[in-house]
Formats: sequence, structure tokens, C-alpha cells
Amino acid sequence: PGRDKGFPPVLVTLLRERKFMMIVLAVLAVLALGSVFGITLWRCPVKLAFQVPCPGCGLTRGSLATLRGDLPAAVGFHPFAPLAVVILAFLAVALAIPASARVVLERCLEKFERRTGLFLFLLSASVIYGLTRMILACYHLAFDGPT
Repeated sequence: PGRDKGFPPVLVTLLRERKFMMIVLAVLAVLALGSVFGITLWRCPVKLAFQVPCPGCGLTRGSLATLRGDLPAAVGFHPFAPLAVVILAFLAVALAIPASARVVLERCLEKFERRTGLFLFLLSASVIYGLTRMILACYHLAFDGPT
């Protein structure tokens, strides 16, 4: 009965979609590996079409900078990149552990998320940051011209 109270869980919802998350993590790993070798496998369609960064632009470069230990560069590319690396690493480990341990982890994580709303807050902050950056880029493009 008390399970539906509190903040809606975000991270545990992703964790419970095991097959989907395994595909997402595999695709992200391939994109990151391509970037490590200087091969661009994905270009942001928003940036290509409108010359403004989308809310996620810079996450790949920032994540790679995080993995190299260059936090100032990582935050320069995208302030949420270090956090994205931590969350993706957590999801990868959580997906790899035995099912019995994962069930316990899911219960604990759901309880934490419902009480604190931390991951919902972080996701919301990331989206607000990205949209603000996009709007400011549009403003500068409109009034200052392309750079």
C-alpha cells in the first residue's frame, strides 16, 4: 500500500527494464569506443539541423574526459557528464549482478528514490540545463549570427 507514496522512481525503473538497458549500454559503449578511436558514429541531428546544441550535446566528450580523469574538461563539455558516468557504471554493474542480488538492490533503490527524489531532481536539473543552453544558443544565433 505505501509503495506508491513519495517521488516516482527513475533509476530503478530503468534497472527493471533489463533488456532495454543492456541494449542502451551496448550502443553507448560502441559510440564511446568510436570516439576513443576518433571515429564519429553519431552526429547530433539538432546541432546539424539548427546549429544549436541539444540538451545532451557534450555528454560523450564529457564522459570520456571523466574517464580520463579530466574533470574540468568534462564539466566544460557538459556539467552532468561525470554524474552520467557514475550512473551508467552503476547500471552496468547492477545489470551484471545475479538476479537475487539485483532484486534486493532494486527494492533498496526504489525506497531511496521514493524518499529522496534525488534521481528525479538530477534528471530534471539536467533537462533544464540543456534546454536553457539550447534557448541561449538560439538567442545568440538569432541576434549575433552564426559563429
